[in-house]
Amino acid sequence: MIKKESSVIDMIDLTGEVADAAQVDRGLTSRIISMFEDGYTVPFIARYRKELTGGMEPQVLHRLREKMLECKILIEKIDKSFEYLKKNGLLTDDLSKQLVKCKTVNEVHFLTEPLKSKGPRTLSAKAKAANLESLALEVLTSGRFVDISRRAPKEARGECLFHFCAFFVTVILSQTQ
Repeated sequence: MIKKESSVIDMIDLTGEVADAAQVDRGLTSRIISMFEDGYTVPFIARYRKELTGGMEPQVLHRLREKMLECKILIEKIDKSFEYLKKNGLLTDDLSKQLVKCKTVNEVHFLTEPLKSKGPRTLSAKAKAANLESLALEVLTSGRFVDISRRAPKEARGECLFHFCAFFVTVILSQTQ
């Protein structure tokens, strides 16, 4: 099995990916990535680091930076997928190899989504799972102020409580019309 050490970045050639996508020399790409990681901006590099970039145009620098950021997001997604799959005992040799070969976040999602545990995914299913239907009916029919934060079941209390109740109220209203 591919060993996932500190990060997937050790298995993915960031410089190679960025250089190939922008059609720029690897050595030059490596220097530019280092400058971006040191906090330099495109305008700064284009103006004051021309000797290090070979006089590269700002548009090309922008393309390099965008591709670098896309690759970092991809690496982070792959890294999180490795952690999740390993934690749940779902990581296999074949899956490890396939994850490292992914070129887009959608490919990672396509590989890992079938393996993730299924829970309520729609807002309606989440609200029903939290037993908020009766609370929404009370809000609609009582004709008075209902403190939903106190009336809600303990397991349903949280930052999404109001959103779930409001959703249920709209569902009930749409069904009665």
